[in-house]
Amino acid sequence: MMTSESLPTILIVEDDASVRRSIVAYLEDRGFGILEAENGAVGLEVFRRNKPDVILLDLRMPVMDGLEALSHVTRESPDTPVVVISGTGAIANAVEALHRGAWDYLLKPIEHMDILLHGVQTVLERAELIRKNREYREGLEKQVAERTAELAATQADLISAQRLAHVGNWTWDVHSGEVTWSDEIFRIFGLDPATFTPQIDSIMAITHPDDGPLDKELIARAIECHEPGVYEQRIFRPDGSVRTFTSTFEGQYDEQGNLVRIVGTAHDITERKRAEQERERTIAELEAKNAELERYTYTVSHDLKGPLITIKGFLGMLAQDMADGKTKQVQDDLKSIAGAADRMLAFLNDLLELSRVGRLASEPEDVAMEALVAEAVGLLGGAVHERGAQIIVAPDLPTLFGDRRRLVEVFQNLIENAVKYAGDRAHPRIEIGAERQEKQIVCRVRDNGRGIDPRYHERIFGLFEQIDPTGEGTGVGLALVRRIVEVHGGRIWVESEGEGKGATFFLTLPSQPRSSVGEPSRGTP
Repeated sequence: MMTSESLPTILIVEDDASVRRSIVAYLEDRGFGILEAENGAVGLEVFRRNKPDVILLDLRMPVMDGLEALSHVTRESPDTPVVVISGTGAIANAVEALHRGAWDYLLKPIEHMDILLHGVQTVLERAELIRKNREYREGLEKQVAERTAELAATQADLISAQRLAHVGNWTWDVHSGEVTWSDEIFRIFGLDPATFTPQIDSIMAITHPDDGPLDKELIARAIECHEPGVYEQRIFRPDGSVRTFTSTFEGQYDEQGNLVRIVGTAHDITERKRAEQERERTIAELEAKNAELERYTYTVSHDLKGPLITIKGFLGMLAQDMADGKTKQVQDDLKSIAGAADRMLAFLNDLLELSRVGRLASEPEDVAMEALVAEAVGLLGGAVHERGAQIIVAPDLPTLFGDRRRLVEVFQNLIENAVKYAGDRAHPRIEIGAERQEKQIVCRVRDNGRGIDPRYHERIFGLFEQIDPTGEGTGVGLALVRRIVEVHGGRIWVESEGEGKGATFFLTLPSQPRSSVGEPSRGTP
């Protein structure tokens, strides 16, 4: 085979020795390397052993003719040029040789050897062109394969980067309406590319209705402003969950400045939004707790100062009365001091109880609501009897799940309040009932007492809040009830049409074990 460092080698397969010698002599004088064979069989062996650059092949030969030898060569090495040499009477054989893969043919007798040289040079040039073209094609295919591999790797890196950053890219052809999404957008939206085709109508169907107009604004902005933009939008996933994402986009325009397409990215910010909302909620809770702590500090200071001033004042009077020998006054002074001390003790006990209610007093358990109410009413027996209140308990009360002791405190406080604020009712009536709603129980304590102005429906659950400052109590009772209910994962609220209309306290409690019992709920009525 010819290389850049060697001269072309020509195999001459010719049974006529005189013709063969004349061709050999002519081509050797022109610098070619020569191989010889007297028939097709020998020529095939020489070809297989030496791989010549060109074969000059006579067609009519003994042992194996040229057509048979040609078939072997073109099958084993189609890139090897074969020039057949045929007598003028065998044109049909020359045509058949061309059909079998011969590159050219010459007619015998060869009157001008220049014709032979031209034929050899022509097929050599053609073979070189074929070789270079094949090398170029193979090189191009290699480059394409390498570039394809690089692009595949880049695409894989891009997909990984988008997955890690929760960012996908999209394209919207304004004229055709065709929308293309990257894999990450399908993942963000929880959709399968095999079953969901992103088009304007299908995208609008999963877009939050409040955010739908943003798409029209996007197009208008891209057409009018020729500036990139950013917007925030929400979509519904197939499972019903909502994802929030920000989309950064820009328009692409033709030479006349007409909008052709819009390209953009979608960044899933759902978790960030949740974190922001949680942070805002935490800040609001902290602000509320700080405000409560300020009220707590002020109230403790104020409410403890009163009994202390009373005690101090009566101690002075006690000393004076004892010095004057006023025995009767001494007894009154002692009673006043004892009363102030009792009020202080009750106040401190309520504060201590409120501080403890953040944790359960005992392990949660199934508790019959009927038993809880009975125990609470039993603890208030004296007050209920003295006021002549009628306690009506609905039949078939459900079973609750929680800390029995704390739940008794809830009903005890609510019933005690109903008795205490019965107003001027001759026959106070307190109704207690409940109903099941999915996995929770809604309990109610209704009275026909003085009622509560709607302005104070939320305020009464605040610490130290008393609608009637002249009434009994420390203002801790309902705050204590709310804390207990929230620790159980429930909520509490009051409904009343106002003065003289009575009031109904509602609270939700679990009817079965909850993993979150002990963690306050953020629910609101």
